[in-house]
Parts: sequence; C-alpha cells; structure tokens
Amino acid sequence: MTLSELFPALQPFVAHLVKVWPAYDIKANFAIWEVFHIVSVLTLGGASALASLRILGVGLVERPIEETYRGVSRLITIGLVATTISGLLIGMANAERLYDSAAFLAKFIALIGGIVLSFKVLGPVALNEPRSDTRLWAGLGLGLWALSVLILATGGLVTPGLLHVLSAGSLIVLVVVQGRTRWLYGAGCLVILAAMSVATNLLFKPEDMASIDMANIVLSGVWLAWVLGFAVVRGRAIIKDGGPSTFAQTIAYAQILVWVTAAAGGRWIAFA
Repeated sequence: MTLSELFPALQPFVAHLVKVWPAYDIKANFAIWEVFHIVSVLTLGGASALASLRILGVGLVERPIEETYRGVSRLITIGLVATTISGLLIGMANAERLYDSAAFLAKFIALIGGIVLSFKVLGPVALNEPRSDTRLWAGLGLGLWALSVLILATGGLVTPGLLHVLSAGSLIVLVVVQGRTRWLYGAGCLVILAAMSVATNLLFKPEDMASIDMANIVLSGVWLAWVLGFAVVRGRAIIKDGGPSTFAQTIAYAQILVWVTAAAGGRWIAFA
C-alpha cells in the first residue's frame, strides 16, 4: 500500500512539488536536512521513551513518574515542531520517491500515531490525571500504530522492518523484567534467534525462500509470544506492588514501539 495507490490523482501535484521553493534548495543539501530530521525524531521519541520507561519501573526511578514526565514534556514539544518542519521540507524535496513508497506510508502513519499518544495520552497517564477522552485518543493512537505495522507486514521488501519493532520490544522487556527471570527470558530470546539463524542459513537451501520465509514467520510468532508472556507476568507484578495499571503500562510500551516503527519505516524507504 502506497500513497500513489490510495490517491493516484495527486501524481501531478506531487511531481510539481520538487520545483517549488524551498524544495530545490533542500534537495541540494538533502543529507544535512535528513540528519536534522533524524535528530528531531530521536528527540521526540527519546523524550517520550524516558517517561514511558519510568511508568514501567525502570530508568529515572529516583524521581516520581509525574516529575519525570514534566521534565521531558518540553523536549517532546520541541521534537514535534522540529520533526514536522524538517519532515515537510525533506518530503517536498523527495516527494515522488515517497509517494510510491510503502515504507514512507508506514512511517507517516506511525508518526501520527506517536504524536497522538505523546500529546493526548502519555500526559494524563503519567500525571495520573485521566480524562474522559483519554481512552478514545489511546484507541486512535494504537489503531494508527497497528495500521502502520500492517503496512510494513504487507509491504514486500519492507517486511523485514518488523524485526526492528520485535527486537525493540524484546529489549524493552529485557530491561523491565528483574532477577533470575531476566536470565531465563534472555536465554529464551537467544535460543529463538539461534533457531532463526539456523533456519535461514543452514536448514534450507538459499534459493528455497518460501521455506525460509515460513520458518522465520513461525519463529517470529514464537518470539512475540515469548515477549508478550513475560511482559504480562512482569506487568502483574508491577500492579501488585502498587505500580501503574495495565492500561498505563500498555501505553508505555506502545509509546516506545510506535517511534521504533516510524524509524523502521524510515530505514526501509530506500527499498520500497
């Protein structure tokens, strides 16, 4: 799925964008603006991640959740403004490429979902001040994230980008779980990764891509179940100790992973 498939009538407009100022000036210095865009997204996603990790009981644990969020809220706003401006500029300079890219559509939708979660959900959750519409905004943000993941999953050459998201989720849970459970969890992840490597490089012939793909899909499903299982167990322990609710923890995980999804989409724009 691409923007060109959804809105084919926009093709002449998109083709003309590169001829409009400041697109041609941006294109001449594209690498500089792209770095600025990446730093902006990292600022926005990183600040959100600090608050999210605190909700999950790790990171800046010496400070209350509310204080951690207030400390990063300005960075979230700065990151949003910089991401929006830089994204529009480099988008104009590379409009035709992005118009035909499934990875860009996945990134764009993930960015919108991340912004919704950051500005309409994370604050009320972190400050423990839920509003009447918080869960509605959460549903919208999570739905947009799910849509971006679906686009990655069905985007052909960009599908491996899902491994970035799964790997990030796996690492978050590795940080969140504690004690001997962390060793058990980590060992299980390593076994699954080893099985994927064996299936890809040893078990099947290189030209048998159908079997390799199926094996990796199955093992990715096992990996996802393993990660979710430990996240749920740790989540219950957090609640038992008087920590944030299941809803708050879900938002914390999603808030981090939606930015990883956006980054994965950006990473694979060059391929599809």
